[in-house]
Amino acid sequence: MMLDRFVNGDPTNDNANGTAWERDLTGTQLRHGGDIQGLVDTLDYLAGMGIKGIYLAGSPMINFPWGSDGFSPLDLTLLDPHFATINVWREVIETMHARGMWWDNYGQQVIGNGTENFIGCRDSESDQYGDVAAFDIYPEIQMLDINGFRMDKGEEITVDAQGEFADYIRQCAVALGKKDFFIPGEIVSGNAFGAVYLGRGKGPSMAVNDTTKAVQLTTNNVDDSLFIRAKGKNAFDAACFHYSTYQSLMRFLDDNLGATDETPVDFIEAWNAFIQTRDMVNPNTGVFDPPHRYECQNQDNFRWPTIDNGTQKQVLGNFITTLLLLGIPLLQWGEEQAYYVLDNTTKSYVFGRQPMSSATAWQDHGCYYVGNAKFATWPDGTYKDGCKNDRNSLDPRDPSHPIRNLFTVMFEMRNRYPVLNNGFYVDSITK
Repeated sequence: MMLDRFVNGDPTNDNANGTAWERDLTGTQLRHGGDIQGLVDTLDYLAGMGIKGIYLAGSPMINFPWGSDGFSPLDLTLLDPHFATINVWREVIETMHARGMWWDNYGQQVIGNGTENFIGCRDSESDQYGDVAAFDIYPEIQMLDINGFRMDKGEEITVDAQGEFADYIRQCAVALGKKDFFIPGEIVSGNAFGAVYLGRGKGPSMAVNDTTKAVQLTTNNVDDSLFIRAKGKNAFDAACFHYSTYQSLMRFLDDNLGATDETPVDFIEAWNAFIQTRDMVNPNTGVFDPPHRYECQNQDNFRWPTIDNGTQKQVLGNFITTLLLLGIPLLQWGEEQAYYVLDNTTKSYVFGRQPMSSATAWQDHGCYYVGNAKFATWPDGTYKDGCKNDRNSLDPRDPSHPIRNLFTVMFEMRNRYPVLNNGFYVDSITK
């Protein structure tokens, strides 16, 4: 979720910087006001659906006053007051852990306010910032008791440097009692290039074409010649968002989006290709454990219910990402309520980020005519009528919504039947 686009639980922090460029009740492009208190207020709603963890898009650090998405941090030593103080952050993470949400390993308690971990103050081109001692102390893991880092724009990071960074972070996390610290990355390319970043990295010639042998690989029995990097230098534990699967869903459901050297549209063949061409040995446990994060849509893509028959297509995609493919199924906030309003301003970047608490702006601007350059032919849909639907101004957290009920059932099936959560093998019954 994008925290600002979730639930506004504390209106007193909406204009924390005291500028005219923070919250605009009449518009969709500045801050809505979502914050940590809003997340706390919604934990029952999420846990009741079977949600086990929260992945926050963007950074919790201080952003531009208008930087609602969290992707424009200015100072990596200061939390953004629009979201919460450090004490509120700690309280919600402890509350989530007590509910069995997120991962259940705990960091050590921090004594003091954490500033003793910052060394010096250096000039940069954009601002002044306190410096965390390089490759020495990462106070975020202690101060906020977090369980992982998701690396945005992952393939823009030098892959060997990412391997070194991730190796150190895992060692740091283990020292704090976190033996399953998770470092996924955004991989937008086709499978062949993406495989270079996953685990220790593989080139096409390093594939293990026997899937039975591939799932039996461990850190101790594997041949190092099957990988690009040395043992321990796993760059990303998983792909998140999993674009290989998303692109297959797009071609499967609408036949218009692909990438170079991508996996097949047939999801059985695609899964076997993942096993054969990627390093899926967990660096923490040393055994085969593919934790890719699959999603039918996210904050950077359009919402399926916005097009004709889109809700049905979304549900089919959710079945594939939740019950067919082994890994971690993800939901975008509002996906369980069949959100469909779009709020982008250019047709080359189409997305829907309607918040989860009441806001009239998304109805006021809800009739969409910008277009979508990603489709050869942009189909008709409900996106043209969002301004006519009063529900788009109301609080949408409806626990009885049929799509939410479907997710609840699918997640319960994963809990009840281990094969859906941990099964390695999938096969076609017929063609």
